[in-house]
Amino acid sequence: MIHAFYELYKTFHKYNNKFPKIEKYNLGHKIECLILEMTELTFKALYAPKNEKLKTVKNLSNKNDLLRLLIRLCYDLELIDQKKYLKIQKVLQKTGEMIGGWLKHLNIERR
Repeated sequence: MIHAFYELYKTFHKYNNKFPKIEKYNLGHKIECLILEMTELTFKALYAPKNEKLKTVKNLSNKNDLLRLLIRLCYDLELIDQKKYLKIQKVLQKTGEMIGGWLKHLNIERR
């Protein structure tokens, strides 16, 4: 999952460099920061004590959902074309599935 966020950051950074100035430093910057936060949360969850893992992974899931929404906003504002949008959404779908599996595993362990 860390690799997916790493690659996603590199990809989005290239797209963000082509955004109009106001969007680059607002929406684009927010998205880049969010991807970095998600990478950090993944590390935290990997090494967190068992009693903190579930909370951290839930937070990661929420941020993944927010990122999907912000990427959709970029598409709706025509900052990225459909091909770029679908490429990013495919990665976010994959990370969402991984996070969901992680949450399921943690919930089973709690029982």
